[in-house]
Amino acid sequence: MDEATAEITTAEAFALLLETACEDFELAQDLIAGRLRVTVTSDATKLSTANDREMEFRAMRASPRMQMALAKSFLFNARRANRVCNFNKGALDIERADRKQFLKETDPLTAVRDVNEHGFDGKNSIRPSMHEQEGAMLDETSMVIDGPTKILMGPLNLYTCYLAVDRMRRLAGFAALFRKKAIKRASQAGDLTGPGWRLTSVSGCSGEVQLYDIFVDGRWKGSRRTIKQCYEVLAVIV
Repeated sequence: MDEATAEITTAEAFALLLETACEDFELAQDLIAGRLRVTVTSDATKLSTANDREMEFRAMRASPRMQMALAKSFLFNARRANRVCNFNKGALDIERADRKQFLKETDPLTAVRDVNEHGFDGKNSIRPSMHEQEGAMLDETSMVIDGPTKILMGPLNLYTCYLAVDRMRRLAGFAALFRKKAIKRASQAGDLTGPGWRLTSVSGCSGEVQLYDIFVDGRWKGSRRTIKQCYEVLAVIV
């Protein structure tokens, strides 16, 4: 099935991975910071049966287990985004420098993901190894949390990787795709205004080509460009 007939384009699949990874990490941060809380519906003063006590214990373990699950989901989705970006550069409208930076900053996820997926397979499998981080020793399947911006797993602080994924989300996530489509429609219609931007014709242009100034959120962002060049700039900065 080619790109034109696919139900979801490569760019949309990439955006979905970025959005999912970031949302997972942000939910983990909310749990860590106490902005989200896990509560027990039963009355703690009436815990009498074995089932009640088991439920209490599970509730105590729920938040840290959710944090670990969300962190690993971030790890897997961010790594998948890395692969899509690496193998589909022709299908993604991303500047070369931004693509290279994203790959460089997310490549370290590979080794940690591989251990989590294959670390206990058996013969010739990738085995966990110990890494020292912030005075603690932990392997790739372990996690140490010291606040929302210090979530350690193996040799990584996942927060550093999240910043790279979040930056790419702003460039190629769903909001960015929507803006690019809107600008493409404006280009085809010859519109001079759109949500948050406008083009102003430059008076006194020499020759037959009309030039324009670019304003985004009321601020000047470029001058003396053809309308085609303006749309190319807007696709990047809006």
